[in-house]
Amino acid sequence: IGAPGHVRGWDEALPMMSLGEIARVRVPASLGFGALGSFPDVPPDADLIYQIELVTIGLRSAKHTK
Repeated sequence: IGAPGHVRGWDEALPMMSLGEIARVRVPASLGFGALGSFPDVPPDADLIYQIELVTIGLRSAKHTK
């Protein structure tokens, strides 16, 4: 949560989830890729729908992620 380069809408959805929960999350364009989109996969101003499963909760230092 709060990491640069990810979909900001996840910051709102993930804290509301319980461990093991599977949720369908709608992210409006303003919290996703916005007016620019993400060529070639996401067009400009696209709302996004994700299915997210929360499999673990914990802290991870940025220096340990790949």
